[in-house]
Amino acid sequence: MSTAEPVSSSLSTRLGDVSNVLLLVGHDDERAEEGCMELLSSTPLSNANVLCVTAVSSPDERVAAWDAHLGDDRPAKVGFIDVGATTRGGSPGIGDPTDPFSVHTIEHPADLIGIEINRSRYQSAWAGDDNQLVVCVDSLNSLLDNVSLERAFRFLNALTGRFRAADAIAHYHLDPSGYDERTLNTIKGLFDAVVEPHEDGEWRTRVR
Repeated sequence: MSTAEPVSSSLSTRLGDVSNVLLLVGHDDERAEEGCMELLSSTPLSNANVLCVTAVSSPDERVAAWDAHLGDDRPAKVGFIDVGATTRGGSPGIGDPTDPFSVHTIEHPADLIGIEINRSRYQSAWAGDDNQLVVCVDSLNSLLDNVSLERAFRFLNALTGRFRAADAIAHYHLDPSGYDERTLNTIKGLFDAVVEPHEDGEWRTRVR
């Protein structure tokens, strides 16, 4: 049974053990960063392996944001799949997922096979330890703007299933502006929970 209500308790408390959370908030809204950091830190990061698929900002920018918001709470391992890095002026990188910090760049957002191959590499490399897998995908706008809705749905359906099977804690950013109701409802249906800011400043959660 789904729920939909504004809450004052932490997102992690409200969401419980759901695996895939859609963070539905504008890129320019300061609450996007707030929600991201709260979801990232829903488990102690010192016991977490963090996989970040980013198409909005660079790995260096994400790490700087983590430092600013989370202080000394650092993940055991961090892996980046940096999508579209070359178009943002970034440097190509081929990371070793066994390293404590690594970056692998994907040139174009439509390269879903490349993203999936690297997702698998990281998960396989990290499967031997006891750390919690934590995932941030920022953002789905890049996916929806570069492939068809049908292809995006198939990719996300498989991706969320794999993270759910791995008991991962994953959240996905999506700025809803510019998309019609059909597109948004199609994407929302893939997730265990949807989180969006409420007009009173709190978060509204919908848990399936």
